[in-house]
Amino acid sequence: MTQTKGDLTTGNVLKRLVGFALPFLFSCFMQAFYSAVDMWTIGMFSTTANLAAVNTGAQVTQIVTGFCVGISMGTTVLIGHSVGARDRKMADRALGNSVWLFAVLAIILTPIMMLGADSITRLLQTPEQAISGASVYIRICGAGVPFIVAYNVISAILRGDGNSRMPMVFIGIAYVVNVVGDLLLTGLLGFGVVGVAIATVTAQAVSSIVGILYLWKKGLSFPITKDGFTLSAKSIKRILFNGLPIAAQDTLINISFIAITVIANTRGITDASAVGVVEKLIQLMFLFPTAMMSALSAFTSQNVGAKKEARAISAVKYGIVITLAFGILSCTLSQFIGEPMASFFSTDAKVIHAAAEYLRTYSIDCIIVAFSFCLNGYFCGIDKSIIVFIHNSISAFGVRIPLAMLFSNMFSESMLPMGLASPIGSLVSLAICGGYLMWIRKKHKPILSTNIDNIKI
Repeated sequence: MTQTKGDLTTGNVLKRLVGFALPFLFSCFMQAFYSAVDMWTIGMFSTTANLAAVNTGAQVTQIVTGFCVGISMGTTVLIGHSVGARDRKMADRALGNSVWLFAVLAIILTPIMMLGADSITRLLQTPEQAISGASVYIRICGAGVPFIVAYNVISAILRGDGNSRMPMVFIGIAYVVNVVGDLLLTGLLGFGVVGVAIATVTAQAVSSIVGILYLWKKGLSFPITKDGFTLSAKSIKRILFNGLPIAAQDTLINISFIAITVIANTRGITDASAVGVVEKLIQLMFLFPTAMMSALSAFTSQNVGAKKEARAISAVKYGIVITLAFGILSCTLSQFIGEPMASFFSTDAKVIHAAAEYLRTYSIDCIIVAFSFCLNGYFCGIDKSIIVFIHNSISAFGVRIPLAMLFSNMFSESMLPMGLASPIGSLVSLAICGGYLMWIRKKHKPILSTNIDNIKI
């Protein structure tokens, strides 16, 4: 396999990492705004009840998306290893088997979303005023699951091949379609929840079709052959080995967010809407750590495949510094302009006040995840994604949810204490990550080269 523009195993580490991560960042930015526009449109042109409905529905949809993103990480890592090792056949086989795997995923998830919408909505203890809207949103978005699956597998393949620019283009197209659809269907025509849901599915369909056309016309750094689509137990096992822990981790984290939404739902429509507003703001603040985690997983996988482990470690250090700077900025802004930020998604004064309270303590998490997310990306790239699942499970279900419930019961008049549950949970995650990193440095020195200072960057 010849060297291509997507080769991350050569050149200045900082420049290559930033150049590869920036399209990830823009992709995450547009994907976050993609969902945030739905909330903004409902908040501006509809009722508080519909705002709560879209928040609940979006949380459910995010579980499906997060699961697909997690599995796709296995594709990115396997193709990244193959590209780094210059193994065309293994890369081709990884692509073909990923397509089969994701097709099965779409067949399973679509009917679950469409047929189980009512049961899911009631299970989440959605406020009575929002039940109908939430069910409609989930059902319509369920019809778009095949497009969510298609986009994620295409993006995973391209990123494993070192191309983070085109997934950014695809999501950019989806963003534009979604914004136009929201404003037209809900803002102008007044379709409410139905309008934002239809706009979302339409945007997903357009982006996935454009992605398929791109692969067909432009190809990759390795040939796509019929033989690559021959089922391979070894390829599927490797994809799942790396992807399932991340998928499970993302699913559990999203379930923990839903659990917190359920807790907020029991506090009434105002606090339920406030939690939805803050979740959208936090999504925006987590853009840097999320983008850097994904970039580091691809960067690490290629360099491990090329037996250049020291480059990967150097990239992690740079990633932490960059992400930490953004996290400090996000947390600082949240302390001083929380209400103006919340007012972007709601015109209800009570919702804005409650959201600003919740955001002040929740935003501390932006600083902590600068470390844990970058380490997550590294662990995924060296085929150690199981630790990511373990520490996030402990954090979510052993710390975040119990503390949110405890603080909600103890402080029923304020959202401020509830916001502390997330950063405390992340501190537990970081402690586990740090301990595991020290252990593998000691036990697996060939994986973690200590000659970092000798690398030319």
